[in-house]
Amino acid sequence: MSETIECEKLCNENQEYRYDIVEMREKIFQLEDQIKKNEKIIWNNCDHVWEYDITSGQYERNRYYCKKCKLWLNSYMYN
Repeated sequence: MSETIECEKLCNENQEYRYDIVEMREKIFQLEDQIKKNEKIIWNNCDHVWEYDITSGQYERNRYYCKKCKLWLNSYMYN
């Protein structure tokens, strides 16, 4: 009898966790969208000072970043 109650409790608990996960994922998507919007504005308004990234690999396209705003020298990423 107590095992049945424990299983039911755990099932309900798992369902609540699933709801929490869905809410958190939605929040992550919203934050990522806001970051993209902010980066577009930053890209168009920053007086960029480009610096070579010595840690980038030789096959990476983005080798320069702005010292001020930390965005990469790639306009396609921010359009």
